[in-house]
Amino acid sequence: MIRLPSLFLLSAVALAAALLAAPQARADEGQDSAFVSACLDVHLPRGAAVAEQRCVGLIAAGCMNRPEGATTIGQSACLLREASAWEHAMNAQYDGLLARVAGHDGASRAGAAEALANAQTTWATYAEAECGYAYALWGEGSFRQVAGADCRLNVLARRAIQLRAQIGFES
Repeated sequence: MIRLPSLFLLSAVALAAALLAAPQARADEGQDSAFVSACLDVHLPRGAAVAEQRCVGLIAAGCMNRPEGATTIGQSACLLREASAWEHAMNAQYDGLLARVAGHDGASRAGAAEALANAQTTWATYAEAECGYAYALWGEGSFRQVAGADCRLNVLARRAIQLRAQIGFES
């Protein structure tokens, strides 16, 4: 399984602080993952763009509309809460797709699992660079945490949607 590398260490530190401050967030993690999956079930059949428009940002927006989402630290925590659900979805989609591709016999699929693993590794490098840039744009300002968390949410969501949309095409 490909996990996102060090770029998200900064986000992970912010998320850990938020989780310690808000025990309810841990309880919501399973619900958030279930929400993302259900939302994709409903909207992805109409296309990846529709799924992205209808499913991405809803958890974070709801969280930011509460008092704990009113500060930059709170906003970052809300964005990272949703990013965690998308990361779970992305990893599940990747694992499932890899298993399906690797399970195929025949010369036409011989390199498909390796190609998918390479694509995921390359994507993780891209995501790290992209969100590192989003974070760096804000210099020393506190909004850099929000920008980095927002980027993390969006790159994870797009990749999860992209991988989920590929299921069925590998057969």
